[in-house]
Amino acid sequence: MQPTNPAHIHRNILQIKSRIKALNIAAYKPYSNYLYVGNLDTSSGHDILFELKRIIPFGKQYIMFSSYCIIEFNSIEEAFTECNHHKDVKMNDRKLLLNVLKMKQVDQFLLKPSANMIDNNNNNDEKEEKKQESDSISTISSSDEMTNNNINNIIDLNTMSKVFIGNLPYQASEIDIHALVEKFGSIMEIIILRRQDGTSRGAGFIKFYSPNDAIKCVNALNNVSYGNRTLNLKLEKSYK
Repeated sequence: MQPTNPAHIHRNILQIKSRIKALNIAAYKPYSNYLYVGNLDTSSGHDILFELKRIIPFGKQYIMFSSYCIIEFNSIEEAFTECNHHKDVKMNDRKLLLNVLKMKQVDQFLLKPSANMIDNNNNNDEKEEKKQESDSISTISSSDEMTNNNINNIIDLNTMSKVFIGNLPYQASEIDIHALVEKFGSIMEIIILRRQDGTSRGAGFIKFYSPNDAIKCVNALNNVSYGNRTLNLKLEKSYK
């Protein structure tokens, strides 16, 4: 039996490390160094940003929105490390939802007027969301008539940018919904209604910047099968 050559072993180890590094680079390529943190309870009155920095302290920048936070890290590897390390963490009895954003998702989640601090005016969102279908109107198509003698108020199309989405697969996250609807236009916010333990209620809301994009989304996805469930999409009711 020939004695093992140490130089040969060292060369093999370097080759293996090089292949692993190449695989890691390929796996990280679509992703960014931004971490999405969802299911935040902004209506609790707690200092959400302070609590979040205490739980995930190594972020380079924390950007707060009405129902989620985007944390910037120095590298993609660091974002994935923090995401995996805190995947089962709870804050104020809510399980945090963490996802590393893909590069194509960064602008959609960051380009929002209310960034940087929690918007207290949006704390009533949870109450509004409980209305769900009862506060929604049917799908609008080009053949729909907007005048009705039985309706005293006129529906304002300029404010109809919020879409109710129901019958979602329970495992679907905000990131999944974003990937589903981003082709219809710029998205302001995506909210999935959740229980205290963080599990989905199978419904949520999508806010577009443009009402036309909201209408396109509803007309394209209503009654469409997604994750073995038939989606139910309706435009939110809004009056002048």
